[in-house]
Amino acid sequence: MLVRPFQLADYRSVEALLEAALCGECFEETREALIRQLSMDSELVQVAEKDGRLVGLLIGTIEGKQGFVYRICVHADYRRQGVGGELIRAVGARFRSRNVREVVAVVDGHRRHIASFFESVGLAPVDLAESSRQLAIAAG
Repeated sequence: MLVRPFQLADYRSVEALLEAALCGECFEETREALIRQLSMDSELVQVAEKDGRLVGLLIGTIEGKQGFVYRICVHADYRRQGVGGELIRAVGARFRSRNVREVVAVVDGHRRHIASFFESVGLAPVDLAESSRQLAIAAG
């Protein structure tokens, strides 16, 4: 498996992955956040490839001195095979290279069910709606 930063040529494959894996509202929110993050710092958008196929995506962002895993998405056929963990490790290295020491994972109404995954890789899940905080990439 290869985990690397997003490239423009990945866009259609990423969009197809998101559309297949996410509900309509979550898809739209994620696509808009992806576009915002790519315009701000594309190195924090990581993709996973396996056998030449794009199978995972992670959108990370930094605000202040805190890193956020905004969204992680793995193709259904590749779940529970370590893809998510590899994406977390890759973006974690990016965060560390920028002296970001505190990283949390965003969960919301669409993604609460993966909070236990985030905990299993050492990230605290945070529901920003409960804290009234909004990330710049999620602001409409």
